[in-house]
Amino acid sequence: MVIGVLGAVEPLLHALRASESERARGDAALALYHLSLIPSNRTRLVKAGAVGILLSMVRSGDSVSRILLVLCNVAACPDGKGAMLEGNAVGILVGKLREGGGGGDEAARENCVAVLLTLCQGNLRFRGLASEAGAEEVLKEVEESGNARVKEKVGKILEAMRGGGESEFGGNVEAREWNRMMEASGLSRTQFQGGQNGGFACSSQF
Repeated sequence: MVIGVLGAVEPLLHALRASESERARGDAALALYHLSLIPSNRTRLVKAGAVGILLSMVRSGDSVSRILLVLCNVAACPDGKGAMLEGNAVGILVGKLREGGGGGDEAARENCVAVLLTLCQGNLRFRGLASEAGAEEVLKEVEESGNARVKEKVGKILEAMRGGGESEFGGNVEAREWNRMMEASGLSRTQFQGGQNGGFACSSQF
């Protein structure tokens, strides 16, 4: 936490992006991973523009495995999850899995699935974005050839994409997020449900 407060995030991001040494970039990614274990540092990473930098590096294939570990932690905070969804993280990650197929870097593939799992938890937008990216077909292919951990994670993502088998306003995280959105707009759940029959256009899928 102290290292984050003292301003380590920006120079580490610079080293990760600009260093000519592969080892230096790897060390910077590893340092950022350890910093991102602290919730306050995840917010600092988002404010420093880390999401765009990290996703760009995933797309280009540079130090992917360690960068995905950082993204997994960043996705665990609301600001990070929002920034990643806005930055086309779902499409990029699904594309990376599609490129890797069954013979890619196993660690990077597992980390990629882990990031998608974190993004899908308690988020209403994920389902639509994953559908647009063709995630279901890709994930099923990964599930067939993956190890036990990958299979478990993929199973949870696919369940979330299908609605998790719970009612729209059940007691899960997604429902709580939806309720907060309704309260912020001045609508109660009853008003919303009544409005559905009266032409109020809204959906659980964005």
